[in-house]
Amino acid sequence: MIQKLTLTITMCLIGLTSSAQDTLKLINGKQKVVVVNYETAEYVIYQKIKKGNTSNLSKQKSKDKEDIFEVAYYYDGNPDSLPKVSHVYQVDSVMDDYFTIPEMRRFLEGRNQARKNYKAGWLYALGGLGWGTAGAYISPFSFWGVLPPAGYTAISTSVVMKPFKKADDASLFNDLHFNAGYKEQARHKNARYSALGSIIGLVVGTIVFDNVLAK
Repeated sequence: MIQKLTLTITMCLIGLTSSAQDTLKLINGKQKVVVVNYETAEYVIYQKIKKGNTSNLSKQKSKDKEDIFEVAYYYDGNPDSLPKVSHVYQVDSVMDDYFTIPEMRRFLEGRNQARKNYKAGWLYALGGLGWGTAGAYISPFSFWGVLPPAGYTAISTSVVMKPFKKADDASLFNDLHFNAGYKEQARHKNARYSALGSIIGLVVGTIVFDNVLAK
């Protein structure tokens, strides 16, 4: 209890002294540029910056620390200045958090690089469009009609196309944890675009085939 109270007071003081934009680095690899007001033992309390203006802030929000890798505080508003970092991520096998902080940092960098550079989504969307249309032809919005696009979407999460596997620095792929993060994010993108194409194909195919078969 005393340790939690001490941590809360310390984090509150850090937040109060932070006068410029800060960064929340999330476990999913994304980053939020915000103004952190303070931290508690379980949450980070912050405000979003509207239109890049630190004097134009959103309502106060909270973020569970389980969703945060680290909080970086900037005091002078200079993006090149060295931030004071509050490490939030902890190795916890109970929560399936086995990576060390350096390993997790490389894993998240992999996710960021895949989000930025992995551009195979349009191919998976086209594939989903074809399988969705085929499903609509077989039996629109029934089990047998949904099965082909659903199966395609599931399979797409297991394949990362090597020709599209790019990063700002190719040598990053030599790192095991970077690769793991990259593949995870690439698979998420595959699934998202496959599902989008499948839904469009299923809906459009149903409309077209219904009109054709009705004549």
